[in-house]
Amino acid sequence: MLKCINKNNLIGQEMKKLDLEFADDEISKITQAANNSDLDVVNYLKELILNEVDSVYFLENNYTYDKKKRVLVDDEKKPIKLTELERMLVEYLLSKPNQYVNVEEIFKHVKKSKEMSVFSLRNKIKSIRDKTFKDIITSKINIGYKINVIE
Repeated sequence: MLKCINKNNLIGQEMKKLDLEFADDEISKITQAANNSDLDVVNYLKELILNEVDSVYFLENNYTYDKKKRVLVDDEKKPIKLTELERMLVEYLLSKPNQYVNVEEIFKHVKKSKEMSVFSLRNKIKSIRDKTFKDIITSKINIGYKINVIE
């Protein structure tokens, strides 16, 4: 059995102990991978777990977005089909969670062609809302758009 105990004393954070059990061959693989990454086993496993947890955004109405898999999932755990441009828009807004992003900044990072206009951006947002729920993307006139992420 491999026990992972975080011995760091982090001010203001309560630390919990997590016991994990692995077979001998699994411990061997984990140890080798940790050695290859220049981390000790505990920190290697911690990094793996946190990277996996940090790859999922929790949104309102029990929706999630998995940035590793690049998929938006509804409250029934069904993937929502997004076009490439819709996915790029969602990912960009999620890169600035809970912050309004102005249209010019969105264009810089999402725009696929020079023909894209404010109207086509609005249509993409409407399409995302139609596939999900109305307030997945909120807007403020003359400020921009945002996606609220539950922290």
